[in-house]
Amino acid sequence: MFSAAKDLMTSKAAKAYANNVIARYGAVDELTVDSKRHRIELTVQLNGEVSPVGVTIERYAIEE
Repeated sequence: MFSAAKDLMTSKAAKAYANNVIARYGAVDELTVDSKRHRIELTVQLNGEVSPVGVTIERYAIEE
């Protein structure tokens, strides 16, 4: 339960950050973080493209 809430908040923050970073190239439509599986999935609509692009990151690691 706590993990799902944490993932939802992280996903929203990451989507806002990513949209800020890629604003000149397009926009992130969806971004989900699954911390249990260490997986991130996102869908991006790039400027000038007809279809959105899907990206899946498997087994991410956070480093300091």
